[in-house]
Amino acid sequence: MPLRSEQYKVVFGAVCAVAVATAVAYASYHSLDLTVMGLETAEERLVFAVKGIPFLMVPLLAMIAHMGSYRFFHETAISGASPADDIRYDIHQRVLRNTIEQTLLAIPAFMGLAVWLSPQALGLVPGLATLFVFARFAFWWGYLRGARAFGFALTFYPLAGIYSYLLWKLFAAHHS
Repeated sequence: MPLRSEQYKVVFGAVCAVAVATAVAYASYHSLDLTVMGLETAEERLVFAVKGIPFLMVPLLAMIAHMGSYRFFHETAISGASPADDIRYDIHQRVLRNTIEQTLLAIPAFMGLAVWLSPQALGLVPGLATLFVFARFAFWWGYLRGARAFGFALTFYPLAGIYSYLLWKLFAAHHS
């Protein structure tokens, strides 16, 4: 079955996101030397990751603040009702819901990554965390313009890669 025009746009956005994520991961791995921080133990690296959680929350906080403001200035939404025919309100709600879901995946992913990576590879954590924050805003911006695939893929595929790595490390550790 041939792809429709809209499906080609989604594929293009996803391919671009994978390329950007790969470049960020490569640059983070090779450029961010965090060994000077002396994070040798898994516990020290876990504390390092936990300290970064507030940064991961920035998109979520921005979206919640935006929804509060949107409701305040909307005639029917201020009462807590969902405006029936306000597509922008609906889009903001969808973006917020997806950001909650993605953030729920991101926090344990980055904590696990910090524990399992060697100190030499720890630069991946802040690099990919920064990518996550950027990607959430790209998703929001793109969704409002009918092009959400790039931002979604830029968030989801790195997280899927992190979880694949974590599962591989988990199974490799139990079979060695």
